[in-house]
Amino acid sequence: MYPSGHEIDNTGGGSPSPHRAKLAGAPPTTGRRVIWFAFWNVLSFGVMFAIFFAIRDVEWWDGAFKACFRFFYAHETLAVLAALTPFLASLLVGWGYAQRARRRRAREAAARLEPQSNP
Repeated sequence: MYPSGHEIDNTGGGSPSPHRAKLAGAPPTTGRRVIWFAFWNVLSFGVMFAIFFAIRDVEWWDGAFKACFRFFYAHETLAVLAALTPFLASLLVGWGYAQRARRRRAREAAARLEPQSNP
């Protein structure tokens, strides 16, 4: 069943079913998926090449990178924090998942104990 509340008849064979009509909650066809996959891949390669050539060929990047280097050289604490940001973000996400797992286990334990306490 799809989120829209409709079911699609995938039994095949027999007469055409009215349930085979495209519904708003129905997944797209395979052909459409392939077209969208190709579109987003072409778009991502275009953006990748634009970034590559912008960094390689644009001269004002040198000045911007030198300014960033000077700033972080003068503020070493910020440089360390910038380097640690991905690691700290992954720790935060892991802590959130651990909290969720602890709450789930507590709910499951409470659900197991509840039938025993109500005879």
